[in-house]
Amino acid sequence: MNLNKKFENKICKDCLIDLDENNTNKYSIEHGKYLCKPCEKRRAQKKYIDRKELIREQQRLYDLSVKMKVIEGYGGKCSCCGESTMEFLTIDHINNDGAEDRRQNGKKSGGKLYRWLIQNNFPQENYQLLCYNCNCAKGFFGYCPHNKPDIVVRPTRPKKDHCLTGVKAKKASLLDGSISESEPESREPKLE
Repeated sequence: MNLNKKFENKICKDCLIDLDENNTNKYSIEHGKYLCKPCEKRRAQKKYIDRKELIREQQRLYDLSVKMKVIEGYGGKCSCCGESTMEFLTIDHINNDGAEDRRQNGKKSGGKLYRWLIQNNFPQENYQLLCYNCNCAKGFFGYCPHNKPDIVVRPTRPKKDHCLTGVKAKKASLLDGSISESEPESREPKLE
């Protein structure tokens, strides 16, 4: 069928303008929806507003069902402490390489990560199920308190002497050994 013939003598049902290939979708004409693009968009927005709560509830239930599949796929409980309350459980990157994984694989997290895990048959080598407490402790301290190592290596931060003043500077110099506690500090300027 000739494209120009499709639009011949067609007008928008809502605003009554003549329809052509520039102001309507070919699909709409083929299916008897004689609407221009702005009117079609307006109708879709109204339909969404009228059904917003229903749509949100459907999305929430879908997201919950996806999370439940992932939880079941990884054993249903925290692999560290055994917590099985669904609301507390989350996916953990075993090698602490979540940021790198998101950079390489298109920033998947949350629902996108869960759907990817389901599609890839719950890969066990890089992911595990942890509760939020174990996951946060592992991310912050490098270990979970339930599996505390014998030797604890604390992360060190570079000292910023240039921003220390007064009491903080004295405490910092006492800690690093640059002055001893027995040396009195004189508040009077030294004259040479």
